[in-house]
Amino acid sequence: MDMESQLGHPTEESNNGATPLTIPIDNAINNALEDNEDLISHNHPTHSRASLLKERKKTLYAFFLLVFSLFVNSCSIALTHQKVPDREKYPPLPDFILDRVTKHRWLNDVADVLVIISVWSCVFLILFHQYR
Repeated sequence: MDMESQLGHPTEESNNGATPLTIPIDNAINNALEDNEDLISHNHPTHSRASLLKERKKTLYAFFLLVFSLFVNSCSIALTHQKVPDREKYPPLPDFILDRVTKHRWLNDVADVLVIISVWSCVFLILFHQYR
């Protein structure tokens, strides 16, 4: 008799070749799946009219918050633009990193294409997402 069977641990022979560590992991996974079966199922709950109205109110509130932040941002940019000092009297500070990197014009085109791909990816994600 080996040491594992004496301690009460399952052996490979008694578990059809499974190691002692795989059985507790398998049991833990099965228990977690059984406990969260309602979260895993794809049954969509039906929403009542009151909950949909509540969601519309949240959406309208978010839209007004967006418009307000757009207004505040525009005002702050306009005020900052008026307060910029004279460039001839106060030149801009040097940029130590970008001054030492060689500039390649084709990198601007690559960056533009990457931005376009990112924006279209977000649009497609928003339009075709399953839970929109």
